[in-house]
Amino acid sequence: MKAAVLHGPRDLRVESATQPTIGADEVLVRVTAAGLCGTDYRIWSGARPVAYPRVMGHELVGRVEAAGRDVTRVSAGDRVVVEPNYSCGQCALCREGNRNLCLARTAVGIDVDGGFAELVRLPSRCCWPAPADVADEDLLVSEPLAVVVRAVNRAAPEPGECAAVVGAGTLGLLALQVLRARGVRVLVVSRTHRRFALARELGAEQTWAVADGALDAAACRFSAREGKSRRCEPPKGRAITKPGICLKMTSSWMRLGAWKMFDSYSTRSVKNGVKVKPGMSRSGQTAFRSTAAAGWATAKSSPSAATAARMRFTMYLPL
Repeated sequence: MKAAVLHGPRDLRVESATQPTIGADEVLVRVTAAGLCGTDYRIWSGARPVAYPRVMGHELVGRVEAAGRDVTRVSAGDRVVVEPNYSCGQCALCREGNRNLCLARTAVGIDVDGGFAELVRLPSRCCWPAPADVADEDLLVSEPLAVVVRAVNRAAPEPGECAAVVGAGTLGLLALQVLRARGVRVLVVSRTHRRFALARELGAEQTWAVADGALDAAACRFSAREGKSRRCEPPKGRAITKPGICLKMTSSWMRLGAWKMFDSYSTRSVKNGVKVKPGMSRSGQTAFRSTAAAGWATAKSSPSAATAARMRFTMYLPL
C-alpha cells in the first residue's frame, strides 16, 4: 500500500508500506479522506516529537476493509469516522467514565500510525458508523467538533446570552456555529479581518480585530452591559489580547487548549468570580455525538456548501 511516512522532522516521503495485519478486536480501514491540521504541522516540523518512522493523520474517515473475529460494532463495508484518542478502558479514570482523561491513552497518527495511508489498523472501539447524509469532508471535523461541542456544553450558555469567540480558525468558527445553534449571540474576535466575512456568513453578529481598538468597549457595546456572558477561546486566541478584559463578573470563560496557556490574566479573572473551564482536546466521550453534529452544526447556521468548505479546508491533495 501507499503511505506518507515521516522519517524525521520535515522528512515526509510518500512510499510503499507494508499492509497492516489486524488482531481479534481490530479493524482495517481503507481511508477515503484525512485532514491535516496544526497538530500534524507541529509533528512534521519536529515541534511535537514522535517515534519515527510515523504515519501521521488523526482526522480520518473511511470504509472497513476487514474486521477481526471479535468485532461486533462494525462490519466490512461500513463507512466509519474515527475517534483518534482511545483509552485503555481499565484504569480508574476509564472505569469512572472519564475516558478522555485516561493517562494511558493512545493517539492515532501520533503514538501509532494514522490516516495518511491507503489503509490503517484501528481498535474497533475507535470506529463509529458514519451518517450516510454527511459528506467525508464534513466528517473530517468530527474530532475538533467534539472538542467544541463538549466545551460549549460545559459553558452551558442560554438562548439570548452573549458570547465572545476569540480566534477565527477552524475551532473558533465551529464554536461560532454551535453557539448560534443554541441561540447565543456571538462576537468573533481575531487578530486580523481576514476571516470576518466568513464568520458573518456563519452567523457572527459582530466582529472585532486588534486594529479596531479597545476590545472591552466593543464587548460592552455588543452586550449592552459590563462584559460578555460567555467566552470561548481556541488556542491561538492567547496572542490576541488580555483574556480577561471583556469578561463580566461571574461569567464563564472556556479555553480550548492546554493548561500551560493559563497566565496571570486567568488568575485575575478567577478573583473577579469568573468561572474558568478547560476544554481539552481529549474529548472522546463526545466523539460519537459529534459525528451526527458535524452535519447538525453546519445545517443550523445554513451556510452554503462553498462557505462550509472555505471554513474547514484551504487545499485538497491526493496521496
